[in-house]
Amino acid sequence: MWKAYDTLYQAPAEQRAIFDHGEPFLPPSLREKFFEMLKSFPKGVDLKDTIRLHKFNPDDEDRMTHVPQECRKLLCAYFKSVRDLGFQILETISESLGIERDYFRNVTGNNPELNVSIHRYSPYEDAEQRMGLPVHVDIDILTILLQTDDVEGLEVKKDDRWVVVKPVAGSFVINLGEVIQAITNGKYRSVLHRGMLNKDKVRSSVACFLVPTPDSMIEPIPHLVTEENPPHHLIADWATYYHHHFAKALKL
Repeated sequence: MWKAYDTLYQAPAEQRAIFDHGEPFLPPSLREKFFEMLKSFPKGVDLKDTIRLHKFNPDDEDRMTHVPQECRKLLCAYFKSVRDLGFQILETISESLGIERDYFRNVTGNNPELNVSIHRYSPYEDAEQRMGLPVHVDIDILTILLQTDDVEGLEVKKDDRWVVVKPVAGSFVINLGEVIQAITNGKYRSVLHRGMLNKDKVRSSVACFLVPTPDSMIEPIPHLVTEENPPHHLIADWATYYHHHFAKALKL
């Protein structure tokens, strides 16, 4: 994957503009408001560069003509393997809850497409005082993160303190998204996390997001809802749920 990573970042600007989605994965109706808000923030040095691949279907290499040819096959093979790993994790979660193995895939639309964020964080002298990625919770089904083996940066919040997720060579970090939390009615929880900078080294990561199809209903598993434990989240189709999440985050 890192060979393809280098190819994408070495692409000329005009070529990158074709395959890089560029904007954050926001509902179209909120993008204008988001960029208006950005204009009001103090300007500073941008220490994070991100390539975003939107609705990437690794099963359909022939339609990935916007992706550089020299790494297209590699990217499709990698993202297919990662996506299928995610499906296996969902099956394991289903088994732990005593429901059908394919429950999560079915209720989220069996979506073959991924959203992908490919990050490159530059070194920063005062790294402990500057975040590369702000505090947030992933809204997706689950995130599979590949990060460089020798550079720390990912932190999760546990028991009101920030804990460094130390990179382990040859491994992935799996982060459950808000969709899992909503469907399990809090039985499985997503986690607040952030990306910190490194004083001396570039930090690289590739985050693959499993997402529902727009018409998928996000609602809790019936046996996990009781009078004492009512639904914790909005019950809605994914398009509505997605809009509501970001509208709330943007305080609209």
